[in-house]
This record gives sequence, structure tokens and C-alpha cells, in this order.
Amino acid sequence: MNFIFLSPQFPPNYYLFCEGLKKRGVKVLGLSDAPLESLSPNLIANMTDYYQVPSLEKYEDVYRGVAHFIHKHGRIHQINAHNEHWLELEAHLRTDFNIPGINQSMLPDVKNKSDMKRRFRQAGCNVVEGATVDTNEQAYDFVSKFEYPIVAKPDKGVGASGTYRLTNHGDLEEFLRVRGEGTFFFEEFIEGDIFTCDGMVDYNGKPLFMMSSTYSTGVMDIVNKDLDMYYYYQKNTPEDIVAEGMKLLKEYDLRMQFFHFEFFRRHKDGKLITLEVNMRPPGGRSMDMFNFATDMNLYDEWANVLCHNSLTQPFSINYYCAYVGRKSRYQYLRSHEDVMQQYGHLMRYQGEVPQVFSRAMGQHCYILCTPDKDEMLGVCNAILEHR
Repeated sequence: MNFIFLSPQFPPNYYLFCEGLKKRGVKVLGLSDAPLESLSPNLIANMTDYYQVPSLEKYEDVYRGVAHFIHKHGRIHQINAHNEHWLELEAHLRTDFNIPGINQSMLPDVKNKSDMKRRFRQAGCNVVEGATVDTNEQAYDFVSKFEYPIVAKPDKGVGASGTYRLTNHGDLEEFLRVRGEGTFFFEEFIEGDIFTCDGMVDYNGKPLFMMSSTYSTGVMDIVNKDLDMYYYYQKNTPEDIVAEGMKLLKEYDLRMQFFHFEFFRRHKDGKLITLEVNMRPPGGRSMDMFNFATDMNLYDEWANVLCHNSLTQPFSINYYCAYVGRKSRYQYLRSHEDVMQQYGHLMRYQGEVPQVFSRAMGQHCYILCTPDKDEMLGVCNAILEHR
């Protein structure tokens, strides 16, 4: 099997996907704009070949890179980056080179908020009202129909970037002044907590595992107000999240794919409202959190599923696993040394956060595991306690 890994050097822990593939005899073909000498020894050791392009943002460059690999190694069986930023590039390449997976015809339904909403309704999921907005008149019309507060976000976008909460006419006027080009999507604002449904399906679309995380604060507020935060994976995935996740898997007919679905649990009635879908692993250190919570190596298990369509061992969640992100703008009651002295026995990882993630995820993170939810929440709050 020939597998092209796009931008395999980022994030740094993703070399572990390559390691699992190499163990199973897969040719791992790295394609990126980073010089070979800048790559980590662990990544280089697990690639069969590497091709540097001038820019991954220029399709002609990447197309030539894939053509080079085909000429040298033969047919390409899979291509992936496990990264939202390259989803469109992957889809374009899969279409042009007839590679299985999400292609260009499927792309709007997994990238555009408006198209997602249509698919959510078809799946029988709960949604709130929303509409695309291209003009000021359409914005005024939506507000007059649904009133404040509302959420405005790019119809085609990633995460909470460029997302605004509009609570009055002044907010709307300011948004219209600064919003720039492109189509936005307006939605009714929901008072609720974010929950995820994360996992992976095999070649038959069968879920091999499902896990659910929740956040201390809404991601929009974390980014827009530059707050510190924590989120954690639950030891038991709620039944209604599993049920809603299964609806989405059936609607999208996913095969051999990670998924990351987001919901609001509405405060007023506890109902799950489907927010968006992402056809990738959750970002940052979430893959490592999967491993810590389950005592498994899901980088390696993904490679086994790709090659043999099964996990090597039964899946079980053994711990609550929390990510705590500190930001340099805050003064914390406990120093790093204090945190490690008091809670080091629970820590599975601590370290600096790549700058691209730091606005949401903090400049320094701690990942901890415990079988007890109250202990986990207590430690998270202690780490983030301000002076």
C-alpha cells in the first residue's frame, strides 16, 4: 500500500501515524513544503520517501508531487493529513487521482455551515434556525425575524475563528463594518454547553470507538475573550450523544475515517443541538488524550484498521482525561513547580503549545488522568486558579 501523508511534520505528534503504517509494511510518502532537514528524526525514520514542494497552498506544486510519487512508486491508495486546514486539498487530489475518501463533490457538505445544516435536518438531528448572509439587508432581515442574540460565523470556516455573538443593534452595525468579504452564516444563539462525539469508523462504516468531551467555557468566548480553559473526555459516553452521532455517521456514510462532531446541550431543556461536523481527529493533543484515557495506542490502531479493518484489542475508556491550558497573560496562584509537585502523579503530559493553537489552547498545557470525576475537576480548577 502507498500512503501519502500531507504535511506529516505538523502537529509533531502525528509522526506516530507514520510509525503505525511502517510497522505494517505500508510505504509512507511524505509531501510537504518543509525542508527534509527540518523534519524530526522520528518522522524521517518512518517515511519511505519524501517530496518537498515550494508551497502546499499552490495546487499545481502539490499535483506534481503526487504525480512524482505515482511515477516512482505506483498507484496511491490513500492520502490524508488528519488536519482540517488541508481538507480541501485532499479532496481535490482524491478527485483528480481517483483516490478513495472525501472528494470534491462531498466537500460542501463537510465544510459549509449551511450545507451541514441541511444534512443535519435530513439525518433527523435537532438544529436551530440559521441562514446564509451575503448582504446587509439579509442580516437585518434575519435579526428582525429571530431577534438577538445571534451568532455570526463564516459559512465556510474552521473552529471559532471569525465568529461573533451579536446582542444588540450596535453589535450588528459593528459586525457589518468589519466583516469583510465572503458569505456568513447567522444562527440563533443557544445557551448551552459544548459536547463532542469523537471516534473512528472502519471500511464498512462501523464505529470502532466513540468518546465525548466537554469544555469549561464556550470555545467562542475562549478565542474572542482570550480566556484560559480546560476540556475533558468523559469516562462514559452519554447515550444521547452516541445516538446523535450514529445519525450523522449514517447520513454521511463515512468509511475509514476519523470524525469530530460538535453539539450544544441546551441549558433550558438538556436537548442536544447539532452544531457542526469535522471529518478528522479532534485537534491539538486530543489523539494523545484518546490514548491516555484508554491505555491504547490509537495512532497504531488507526494503521491497523487501514490495513486490516479491525482494532488489535477491545476498546474501553478507563479514565477521565483532561487538558488544561494556561495563558501567559494571567498570573496563576500555583507555579508550574507547585502544580507538578501536587499533581504530578496524575500527569500524562505537560509542555508548550504550538503557537497556531495557543489562542484557544493556551501557551502551556497539562494533560492528566484520573478515574474520579470530582478529583479531575478539582485539579483543573486548581491549576487555573488566578492570584
